[in-house]
Amino acid sequence: MKENIIMVMAGLVLFSGCAKLAHLDQLLTLKELSEEGDALQKHVEEHDKKFDLMLAEVKADTLKTYPDEKSFLAAFGEPVYKKTERKDGQDGEVWLYRQAKHTPDAEKVYVYFNASGNLREWRHVPSNSR
Repeated sequence: MKENIIMVMAGLVLFSGCAKLAHLDQLLTLKELSEEGDALQKHVEEHDKKFDLMLAEVKADTLKTYPDEKSFLAAFGEPVYKKTERKDGQDGEVWLYRQAKHTPDAEKVYVYFNASGNLREWRHVPSNSR
């Protein structure tokens, strides 16, 4: 009886190892997806932290201390959206900043730069749910 139990246990160990090897590609894919999910979550958290910093600057009326595109990128990162447009007869770009997870009533900050990349103005759109 003891020999049968040992044989069964040895078989389980042997075959479970084979199952792992047979599905190694799938297991590695799942591991990579998990790591990508962790990296994405970290990116979202960093983006939202920078947006919260921008909101604090907007509310303190100190956004003008970032006079150009370069200083904006250094402080707040890439915007969610960029668009070239003509405003008040001048060419330039408008950048949109908001939380990474978008909702229709999300708080937003539109930042306007002239053709030289210098800050012209900004517009804060508060959330409808606040």
